[in-house]
Amino acid sequence: MRQRVFFKILAAMVLVVLAAAAMLDISQQNILESSLQNQLARGLQGSARALAQRVVVGAPANLAALAQEEARAIDGRVAIVKKDGGVVADFAAGGRDMGANTDSTLFMNSPEMRAITVEHRAFGRAIAQGILYVTAPAGAYIVRLGYPLRDVDDTLRMVRRSLLWATLLGLLLAFLLAALLAHAVSRRLARIVDFARRLAGGDFGARIYETAGDEIAAVANALDATAVRVEAVFRTLQDSRKEMETVLDSMEEAVIAVDAQSRVHWSNRVMERLMGGTVKPGNALVQTIRDPDLLACVEQALSRRVTAHVRARAVLPGRIFDVSAAPMLGGSAVVVMHDVTEIDRVEKTRRDFIANVSHELRTPLTSISGYAETMLEEDDGLTPQAREFLAIICRNAARMTRLTEDLLALARIESGEYKLNRRPVEAELLVDEAAAILTGLLMDRNVVLEKGESTRQRVMADTDSILQVLSNLLENAVKYGGGERVVIGSRPVAAAVEFYVQDFGAGIASEHLARIFERFYRVDKARSLESGGTGLGLSIAKHIILAHGGTIRAESELNRGSTFFFTLPTAPPSEATEEREENIAAH
Repeated sequence: MRQRVFFKILAAMVLVVLAAAAMLDISQQNILESSLQNQLARGLQGSARALAQRVVVGAPANLAALAQEEARAIDGRVAIVKKDGGVVADFAAGGRDMGANTDSTLFMNSPEMRAITVEHRAFGRAIAQGILYVTAPAGAYIVRLGYPLRDVDDTLRMVRRSLLWATLLGLLLAFLLAALLAHAVSRRLARIVDFARRLAGGDFGARIYETAGDEIAAVANALDATAVRVEAVFRTLQDSRKEMETVLDSMEEAVIAVDAQSRVHWSNRVMERLMGGTVKPGNALVQTIRDPDLLACVEQALSRRVTAHVRARAVLPGRIFDVSAAPMLGGSAVVVMHDVTEIDRVEKTRRDFIANVSHELRTPLTSISGYAETMLEEDDGLTPQAREFLAIICRNAARMTRLTEDLLALARIESGEYKLNRRPVEAELLVDEAAAILTGLLMDRNVVLEKGESTRQRVMADTDSILQVLSNLLENAVKYGGGERVVIGSRPVAAAVEFYVQDFGAGIASEHLARIFERFYRVDKARSLESGGTGLGLSIAKHIILAHGGTIRAESELNRGSTFFFTLPTAPPSEATEEREENIAAH
């Protein structure tokens, strides 16, 4: 590049100098030629004026002698002509007579003669065939003097030769100066190019350090300032990267970053320790981790650009990981793996314990309830106080039975072994069936059940499970709502159907809404115990709805009632249409 810049600058300077020299030579030659011709014309005009005076005072017989004498004197051609066109005398250089060869018509039509005869000027002037002609009036005659331009041409050739040598010498000096200047400029540009290459190669300490005051120095100084800022930003990024790596290495979770092609870009120490040092940057993720669930989760984050979650069980034998894959800028993704093996074991132990305890309690509770009810049926031998005690035993045994049944149901749902028999069913049918199930309770409580907005759009649902959810919500609205009426309905929303149960009672305070679906959580504990509630109904409802792929929530306003909502996904169009009677029979 340096050589190309050097030759370009050199060629440009030489061409400029050459063009300037050529223009100067041409202009000087034209000026010199014009000056020499003007000087020669002025001399001939003086001679023509002197000859004209002699012709005016001389005798006609002596005109030829005067012309011949003048031709010898000026070493040129001299002619005396009458104004009517007659040639009196015409002599060439050296006194040679040219009268016999003179064409008077052409002679009078020449420019220098017409200047006198037609334009009536004091002098006439013209150049023809390398001869400068000058005419002057002499009374009844016109004198014409002609002088060849050989001397002028010789002088011009000498001047051209001198100018040529001077031009060549000037070009040589200009070439040397241009070469020095081009070399200096190319060296400065080469320093800028070398700086750019070093900067591109990661050498952020590169500088140009130009001290001149021209435009190249201004560009170099601007590049130096840019390099300073780039170096500062790079150092900051390096520090941030080191801090981030330190933070990620200190995490308990395994972290691995992959590029858009699912190749390993970076991993923290926890990940390397888990995989036994097999994590190598540049390798495909599938070469390191062969869990299909984890790979599908990463692929979803890369292709759909959404955060994906999955529980992976095949990353390492006997280990369970909660995996979260999130997209990053540039098409890459970061994967975080949290080891939940111990948590899963403790949770499974807890579920098994609850299930076992609940199962073991069912037999003695059944016995207690059976014996107490048998004793109550005896009419004789029981005092009123004994009957009251037995009634209390029956109520609490029944409550304990409901609690164990709810615990068993919740443990079964949370265990992952809970299987749903989902099929297309109309939303309105579910609402009607749930209302029919609780007709007796509504009548006992003197609560009016109203059917609100309803849709016949089909949803994918396990009918028994959803009826259990609706029954729980309706029962809660009747028992704890405290209102005189309850509204149940359904309405379509985006890609789903939303069911709702609304009461118009005391409502629920806002601080309870966030925890109302937790197991054993009660808003009013005294009232809940009085009504015989277990505190598990809403928790069971939540797990059932989540297992269906829906959502559940509650809204409430004090003294205006509460509304519970849950959504179920709509049935795809490809599902076979179920008849109303078949849906009801399936219940």
